[in-house]
Amino acid sequence: MLLSLTMGMTKHSHQHHLTVILPPIYTGLQKRTMRLLALPLKSTLHHYKTLRDKLKAHVSKHHGLGDANTNSGYYNYWKGLLTSVNPTTSNSFWSNKIINISQKRNVMKFGTDTLYTQRMAHLYGRATNSSCLLCHQPDSRIHMLSGCQNASIQNMVTERHNIASRLIIKTLNKGDFGGNIILTDIGSETRLAQQSLVLPAHVANRTLPQWLLPNLSAEELRSCSRPDAICILTVGTKNGHQRDIQAVHPSRWVYTSLK
Repeated sequence: MLLSLTMGMTKHSHQHHLTVILPPIYTGLQKRTMRLLALPLKSTLHHYKTLRDKLKAHVSKHHGLGDANTNSGYYNYWKGLLTSVNPTTSNSFWSNKIINISQKRNVMKFGTDTLYTQRMAHLYGRATNSSCLLCHQPDSRIHMLSGCQNASIQNMVTERHNIASRLIIKTLNKGDFGGNIILTDIGSETRLAQQSLVLPAHVANRTLPQWLLPNLSAEELRSCSRPDAICILTVGTKNGHQRDIQAVHPSRWVYTSLK
């Protein structure tokens, strides 16, 4: 920090020499800093750059820090978010009492790509390779989050997704559009009940309705890919909501899906 301050001051100085009075707290650094500042401007900048490069090399070698590639897509994607992110929503998890400190720490580690994975272990010399121990594919934070093909992990990923979907459907079901939901594929009735979500039998059947894809057989409808939920909006009614969508003729339906 002191070096950065010195650099900024020397860059904006119109004189060839710069005199800075440092408080007593910097006594241990004062002599070296004053010798640096007593040099001509061009020489000062050279010494500063040399010291900065040595510091960066030391931190990078011993701590794996200070060597970010600012030209990478990853770096610029995060930088670009600063102009569009909603600070209140984005940072709300910090004050959420349901989320413990360990979970918050993992969120930050995931966002900064410092989550401890096999790739990290291999980088630090604590593992012989960087492959996932479960599926033996290249490990990474994305792989750990949802990419591992191990059956147990895939089931966990699916259930985590369904838990979030059930929270959304539970909220919609309490509002004006609760009666507009005609299909969900977010887990079994037992799983729904665990989150106190009760839906009519025709909504929780997890099978696409025949009218949606009339050219498919009943077997194909059961096995084809389907959205997490389908919500029907009616045409010609105030605000588009209807407590019993089944009472409205399908010719007036406009459907939207949640995926």
